[in-house]
Amino acid sequence: MNKRWFYIGVAGTAAVVGIFPWLLLYGSGLNKGVFEDYSRTYQIKGIGFCAIILLLLFLFFIGKALVSVYRNRRKGRGPHLSGSEEILRTLINGTPDLIFYKDSEGRYLEINDSILELFGFDREGYKGLKDKQLGEMSPAFKKVSGKCKIFDDKAWENGSTYRVTDTLVISEGSERTFDIIKVPVFYKNGNPKGIVTLARDITTYKEAERKLEKKEKILRATLNATDDGILVVDNNRQVLEANDLYYNMWNIPMDVYSLNNETANVKFIKKQLIEPNNFEAWVNFTYEVPVTEHYKAQLLDGRIYDVFSTPLMDKGLMIGRVWSFRDITARVNAENELQKSEERYRTLVELSPDAIFVSVNGKTIFSNRAGVRMMGARGRDDIYNKDILRCINIDEKTVTDQYIDGIINGEEVQSMTEQKVMRLDGKSVDIEAVCSMVPYRGESAVMCVVRDISERKRNEELKHKMDENMKLVRETLEYDKIKTEFFANISHEVKTPLNIIIGTLQLFELILEGKDIDNSFDKLTRYTSIMRQNCFRLLRMLSNLIYITEIDSGFVEMHIQNYDLAYIVRNISDAAGRFMESKGVRLEIDIEPESLQIACDAEKIERILLNLLSNAIKFTEKGDIINVSLYSKDDFAYISVKDTGIGIPDEMKEIIFQRFRQVDKSFTRKCEGSGIGLSLVKSLVEMHEGTIEVNSEYGKGSEFIVRLPLSLADIDEIAAAAEVPTSSSECIDRINIEFSDIY
Repeated sequence: MNKRWFYIGVAGTAAVVGIFPWLLLYGSGLNKGVFEDYSRTYQIKGIGFCAIILLLLFLFFIGKALVSVYRNRRKGRGPHLSGSEEILRTLINGTPDLIFYKDSEGRYLEINDSILELFGFDREGYKGLKDKQLGEMSPAFKKVSGKCKIFDDKAWENGSTYRVTDTLVISEGSERTFDIIKVPVFYKNGNPKGIVTLARDITTYKEAERKLEKKEKILRATLNATDDGILVVDNNRQVLEANDLYYNMWNIPMDVYSLNNETANVKFIKKQLIEPNNFEAWVNFTYEVPVTEHYKAQLLDGRIYDVFSTPLMDKGLMIGRVWSFRDITARVNAENELQKSEERYRTLVELSPDAIFVSVNGKTIFSNRAGVRMMGARGRDDIYNKDILRCINIDEKTVTDQYIDGIINGEEVQSMTEQKVMRLDGKSVDIEAVCSMVPYRGESAVMCVVRDISERKRNEELKHKMDENMKLVRETLEYDKIKTEFFANISHEVKTPLNIIIGTLQLFELILEGKDIDNSFDKLTRYTSIMRQNCFRLLRMLSNLIYITEIDSGFVEMHIQNYDLAYIVRNISDAAGRFMESKGVRLEIDIEPESLQIACDAEKIERILLNLLSNAIKFTEKGDIINVSLYSKDDFAYISVKDTGIGIPDEMKEIIFQRFRQVDKSFTRKCEGSGIGLSLVKSLVEMHEGTIEVNSEYGKGSEFIVRLPLSLADIDEIAAAAEVPTSSSECIDRINIEFSDIY
């Protein structure tokens, strides 16, 4: 047994042995508190003295034992403190927070493992280094070292704990937010000793805080965006949340608003109600039952609010209530007006000249008087529960489905039909029906408004016949007009060259009568040329008339053969170029392919090209340019004749390919013509299964583009339709004939 505990036990035993008999023998006298004589008092003092001596001995041994214990503890203090330091270091290194200690000169003396891992420091290499030196060791730390110095200076400046929240760029594209605490440490004399830094990564917390703040903003915006005033309270009737509309609806002043107490709100709201006590009793009742309650509040100023109180539940317990207030004044007034006017509407429906039917599930549940008359019934009973829609030939399900689809698509759907309805008496009536879906006692009903259009149909048929007759009259008049214009134009076209020929013959006769033929040879030659040109002009006109008539009669045959289209276009263009030079018009030829084989009728292609060139020359002036081009694209050959002449007005582009139609119909027009040329060209192009189009801007020229399919004829077809290509002399003759009306 340990000696100190032995001494304590001996001293305690002695004290008990000394004091116990004294208490046993004289306890009753002490309890009474009265001593009988002096000797007894002396005896008591002696016994007390012995007890005090024993007590002092007890305290002596107790003190000796405590001193022994203290000495033993001091002997084991060194190893104990060493163990505590290891535990403390383990705790610091185990925390995810960043912890480090600098001396007053800014040298790092201690850094925990979280910092070593974050910045990649060596476990022993950092000691004694400053921020700049550590920044050279770690690029990541270099990004934050500047702020570390700033925060240290502020902590020393404050002389006490300095706390800041900052976002640090740890690496490229990586940012972290830290809650940083700087604690400066001073010596007893007040000199700076060092600074302890604790930095906690609160990036996730800040992100959650931002999300929560965003959600709160969305919730607040949602509450303020609703058309209802919203109030949320707890069971103690304290306001948890309320939107702006709630306070605006009740005009709650700031002193009541700032109380955040629903009871105060109710007291203020009561002043605005017609039945304030009923409203207050209803509000108090809602807190007793966890169910949704409804109340219609009427205000003194005539407004009406629809009030709903819904329990706010959490894990099956009611923790408050959500109140919603909606201004239904306009709706209630509209309902009242609707109710007041219901009889007027009934009267209007009954007096309507149109038949009105309402059908549910194929059975008619309503018909006005016009409907009874239209169906040839004796009364409503003859129509009630009958399938009138069948008589009108309307499918109720189709109308309903159309209406529902229209609602989904945001459209208003109505089904309008014109047909005949079979009356109950067997007669038929022309009607027009407009159907739509309407609600009726929780079901979908079809309402049809039916109008008797028999008279209108008769008028429409009569009008249609009149329109047809008027159309025939207009076509006849137009035809007569065109025919009159054509014969007048033909008369002019025939009369002009004949007059010139007759005049020239008279000049011939005068020269012959004078018998001075040798001296008048040049005149005779010029007069002969004039006669030839006008004969060619008559020949061209008659040839075109005969040709267009043969095309209409189907007598014109196609002699298809594989030709070099480039050769045909170049040959005709070169021959026409000589004529253009004499008129002062410049010809440009742009033929991309050297050779372009195509199945065509060469004579008709030449006629097409000559007609387009003649047309271009007529409407160009001296110094203008005519461009002829040939190219191929997407299995088609394109022939273009473009000029820089006067162009074609937009309103005339549609009629220039019509037969006998001309842009200028007057007899004093600058260019002669019968109005057949472009119509003939269009017919010949279409016989080649091609197309022709015009691009023109008035005052800037025109371009005619012929598109022909690139195809080749087989050998048998070529043998059957072989022809010799046009010679140069024949080409000149055709040009002279085609250009004969150009002076």
